Amino acid sequence: MYISLEQLRISLRVLDQEVHPFFGTSFLAFKQLGLAIDEPRRVDIADQETAILESFYNPVPESDYYYIPLRKVGPTKCHSFLFSLSHTIERLLIH
Repeated sequence: MYISLEQLRISLRVLDQEVHPFFGTSFLAFKQLGLAIDEPRRVDIADQETAILESFYNPVPESDYYYIPLRKVGPTKCHSFLFSLSHTIERLLIH
């Protein structure tokens, strides 16, 4: 089953309007570390965030770039990214 381009546009618009970018990376990293409330603990958040990015936001493993829909980039940049991503995937599949 594939998601239509129109559904992707609708979903990305909702994500951009209603979800702060903090919840897409940092919050997930903190949850993955199992940090307790009211118990301060020193952590290397950068490494944990990188692990989250590699696991959930790297659609093309050969690429050095991540796709993070929760960035406040606006619909034009987001749609041009989707167009660019589809061409990158197509090139990888052809070669």
